[in-house]
Amino acid sequence: MLEAFRGRCRFRQYIANKPAKYGIKIYGLVDVRTFFTSNLEIYAGKQPEGPFQLKNDAASFVLRLIEPISGTGRNVTTENYFTSVPLANSLLVNHRLTTIGTMRKNKPQIPRELLDVKNRPVKSSLFAYGEDSDENPNKCLLVSYVPKRNKNVLLLSTLHDDGKIDEDTGDAFKPEVITDYNLTKGGVDVVDKMKSEYSTARFSNRWRYTVFCGLLNISTINSLIIYRENTNNIITRRQFISELSKLLVMPHLYRCSQIPSLPYLLSQKIRHITGERPTPNRDQATQAKVKWFPSPLEDSRMKHQKKKPSVQKF
Repeated sequence: MLEAFRGRCRFRQYIANKPAKYGIKIYGLVDVRTFFTSNLEIYAGKQPEGPFQLKNDAASFVLRLIEPISGTGRNVTTENYFTSVPLANSLLVNHRLTTIGTMRKNKPQIPRELLDVKNRPVKSSLFAYGEDSDENPNKCLLVSYVPKRNKNVLLLSTLHDDGKIDEDTGDAFKPEVITDYNLTKGGVDVVDKMKSEYSTARFSNRWRYTVFCGLLNISTINSLIIYRENTNNIITRRQFISELSKLLVMPHLYRCSQIPSLPYLLSQKIRHITGERPTPNRDQATQAKVKWFPSPLEDSRMKHQKKKPSVQKF
């Protein structure tokens, strides 16, 4: 995902196929069923030497992102930038996670037979199996599919151990690896789209604020997912965000409503929002009967003027 940002930042990225073009790139681990974001990491480019330096190669990013689900027996679907045979075997052996992902044609582990598609018929598939041993475990399955003439689609899988064709694809004769990949891809893109629908982001030249707004958007999505999983209430995301914002500012409103010097109209509005019992109007509250005792001098003047004394209200 790409957080839109055009200010000055050393690790600002340019991605032509994204709507924002310029921004801060963030890698994420997203559940494809619920779209719950489990982990995030900012792509900071080459980092200076020091105790906090992290490797920024593709395999290191994946190994750090999958820490929350390590050993859970889940499947990880990756795009071609991350997919490689060593990484897939490492996830399977060390973390008990299977992998499905597309591969780039420049990977050295791909056999030449899978790259040559000139004489292959359309909608044909070719499979390659890794040589598995105790010293060098390799349980990867590579598949080459030709959807159109001279077009090659390469995928890797440790979830499948045979080259079955999905009968539901009909005349396309797609392997099960491709259909399972299509079912489990796109989780990060869906979250990115959901963020843009109801976004808290505002224009800023500070990249820290941009990242904070992105995290706030993701936190609202995650909180809605948790709420739906634990309750039977049917609520839209717009309604949930509105109620969530009110609950977040409610403690501050309660505190402000107790300020004695707060303007009366503002205090009444706050009490209306918080549901507190409104106080009576100050003009009405200050009305009271005041006893007046004139001085002897004023008493003599009033006898001559024959005027009633006025009562001052406090």
